[in-house]
Amino acid sequence: MMIYEPNSFFRKLFEDAEQDAFQADIGL
Repeated sequence: MMIYEPNSFFRKLFEDAEQDAFQADIGL
């Protein structure tokens, strides 16, 4: 498992969640 700086870790979580929400919104 990769070790991220805290900011990078939370940024990745946020981006992943945002992408998942976008895909769900457009029905992928």
